[in-house]
Amino acid sequence: MKKVCGSRCFIISLLMFIPLFVPSMAGASDFLASSFYQCIKEFGPEEVLMKKVGPGEVLKYADDGKNAYILKKVQIKDENHLIQLMGSDSESKLTDGQRGLLETYRFSRSPEYSNFSTYFSSVDVKINLVLSDITGFEDIRKYPDVKETFWPSIIKDSSNAKQIHSTMNISSVPYIGGGSSTGENMKKAFAHEFGHGIDMTRRESGGYGPDEDHYANEIIQPRSAFTEGFANFITIHFFPDKISYYKGVINELWKEEDKGKYKRVTVNDMEDPTQLLQVEGVNALILADISKELPNGIGLIMQSFTRHNSSNTTMMSFLKKLVADFPVHAAVIAEILDRHTSGRLLNSEIRTILGSSPGVEGYLAKRKDPLRKSKSPDVTVKKPEPSEVQKPPPVPSPKVVPGKSVYVWKDAQGRKHFSDRPPEPGIEYEMRFTTPVEVKSSDTNPFAE
Repeated sequence: MKKVCGSRCFIISLLMFIPLFVPSMAGASDFLASSFYQCIKEFGPEEVLMKKVGPGEVLKYADDGKNAYILKKVQIKDENHLIQLMGSDSESKLTDGQRGLLETYRFSRSPEYSNFSTYFSSVDVKINLVLSDITGFEDIRKYPDVKETFWPSIIKDSSNAKQIHSTMNISSVPYIGGGSSTGENMKKAFAHEFGHGIDMTRRESGGYGPDEDHYANEIIQPRSAFTEGFANFITIHFFPDKISYYKGVINELWKEEDKGKYKRVTVNDMEDPTQLLQVEGVNALILADISKELPNGIGLIMQSFTRHNSSNTTMMSFLKKLVADFPVHAAVIAEILDRHTSGRLLNSEIRTILGSSPGVEGYLAKRKDPLRKSKSPDVTVKKPEPSEVQKPPPVPSPKVVPGKSVYVWKDAQGRKHFSDRPPEPGIEYEMRFTTPVEVKSSDTNPFAE
C-alpha cells in the first residue's frame, strides 16, 4: 500500500542510519536537541522496497524480519509547520492520532517539562524527538507489524555520567481507536519514555520474563522493576491522575512461570515480601509518596537520582542511597516503604534496604516485627491483557561516516544489524553506502524542493 505523507512530498537531511543531534528550533525545551515528523509512504517486502527508496526517504525494517516501510521525514520548525506536514491547514481537521502528535509536540515544549532540566545542571541530557504518523496504516489486520515497529520507545545514543543523548519515537499505535483520549495518552507515553531517557539503568537479560512483556503488577527482575517504576513515577509527576491506575492494579500480583502463563499472588501470601520492590507499580507509588510527603520531595529524589545514576540501580539500592543522602527524612521514607509493602517486611529486611541510621532505628523501635504467612498455592491463569507494555529498547545503529560502506546482516533471531565493520566470518552480509541529502524549504511550502 502507498500513501502520500500529509498529501505532499518533501526532502530530509538525515543519513539513513544515524540519528542527528542538530540545533533545536526556537522555543524548544532545554532537553530537546531536535524534533522530526515522519510518515509512512509505503509498506512491503524489504527486498522490493530497498530498490524503491528515493532521495530524502528512509527504509525502516519491520520487526517481522521480512517487511519494511519507506518513510519520509523532516525537521519540525514550529507548531504550524507540524500541522502543515500532517497535510492540514487546521488542527480541527487532524485525525485523533495526528492530534496526539501535535499535543505531544506542545508538551515537549511546555514550561513544566522544560523546567525539569534544572535537575540536570551537571549532566548534558539531549533528546531527539521523532513523531511517527501512521495515518492510513492503523488497521492491524492488514499491517499486524505496525504496532511492534512503531511502538513508543527510546534509544540511548550515548550514556555516561556527564552525557545522556537519546532518540525517542512516539506514535499513536498503542491507542488506535482511543478517540479523544489519544492525545492525553500519547503525552503520558512521552513522559514515560523520557523517564527511561534520563535513567542509565540497564535491565537484566530476560528481565521482563519469558514473554518479554511487562505489567505494572508483575514481579520482574530488580533492575527492570526499578527502571520501569522510575519511568512510571516520572509519568505520575507530570500527570498525577495516573497514580489511581497503579493503586488499582497492585492488589493482585503476577509472576510469570512459563511463557505467557502467570501465577497469581497476593501481598499477604508472598513468601518473600522484599519481592514487592520487583514490582514496577509498587516502586512508582513509593517514589510518588516520597515526592509528595517530603519537603521538596521531587527535588530530593532527583538530586539523589542524578548523583548515583548508574547502570545497576535497583529500588533497594536507590532507597538506601536516598536515606544516606538525606538522613533527616529516614523515618518518613521507612514509613512509606512499610506502607507500600503492607507491613510485611521484617525489621531486619527494612535495615537491609534502608540502612541502620538513627531515623530508621527510631521508626523500627515503634514497630512490631510481623509474622510470616505461608506460601500461596500455585494458580495458573491466562496471560493478562497488557496495560502499559513497553518493548525492550532496540539495538541502536552504530555511527557511520557518510559515503562509506555499511555492512548489513541478520543474526540467528532474524534481527538486522548495521556496522562499519563486517560481521564474524561465516555470516552472510551485504554492503550499502550512506548518502546525505540536504533540506530545502520555503516560507510557503514546508515540503518545497
